[in-house]
Amino acid sequence: MWGHNVKIARFERLLNFLHSKDIDTTAVLRSYLLNDEFCDDLLNVNGVGPKTVDYLSCLVGLDSVAVDRHVKLFVKNAGVEASDYDTVKIIFSYAADLLNIPRRAFDAWVWEFISQRSSASEQFSLFHRSGATALVG
Repeated sequence: MWGHNVKIARFERLLNFLHSKDIDTTAVLRSYLLNDEFCDDLLNVNGVGPKTVDYLSCLVGLDSVAVDRHVKLFVKNAGVEASDYDTVKIIFSYAADLLNIPRRAFDAWVWEFISQRSSASEQFSLFHRSGATALVG
């Protein structure tokens, strides 16, 4: 149901790449993602970046962090000045390790936390703009 042609084309290129490597199960993909040379080749697919590689790793059960806007916002709100992908990933991974939480689980928790907070903020904003705030004053 995607309507964005660029994303569809990117997904097709990724699937074609995986097919060219005879990767047809998550178990096989998992073993390939443990190989740095394969990851480098994957990064050469047009439109695939480190976030995609890390996200695929998470999907197949490898303990990784796919740095997205939620993770970046969490790190920023923690008062850490970092913006490049690798630095944010290292900082976030260290935080998960210090908390003794799997990185994937910490990533999922932060994603859910930020999403809920954003949703609540949007709902409040809509509520406020509708004039309904007089009911709570």
